[in-house]
Amino acid sequence: MTILEITVYAALLGGGAPTVCHLDEAAVARCSNGLVADQLSGTQIRFRNGVTVTHEGSNFPSFSNGIHSWWASAGWLQFSNGIGVRRLGSSSYAFTNGLVCTTELPELINCAMKKS
Repeated sequence: MTILEITVYAALLGGGAPTVCHLDEAAVARCSNGLVADQLSGTQIRFRNGVTVTHEGSNFPSFSNGIHSWWASAGWLQFSNGIGVRRLGSSSYAFTNGLVCTTELPELINCAMKKS
């Protein structure tokens, strides 16, 4: 998983609120919403709050806390916590609540509310 994907999952777990995540020298993702993630493999991360996320290939991401997802209208991946997400390009994702996660540096992702 990339730091962008990890940040999207951190923002999802944080209820879709703005957050910034960076990857430190020890390959640990640290996010401004208090979540910290360790990559267990190329397809699995564990947040230090106990939630594990697994995302293999074209399968939907699997959250150990019960959050699940499905394809909704207009290409949004809808999550059971009420948030929808879709990829905008290789370096950004949009949320249905107006949050946009964008790569600012290779190890820094910023998720902020889209300016009108």
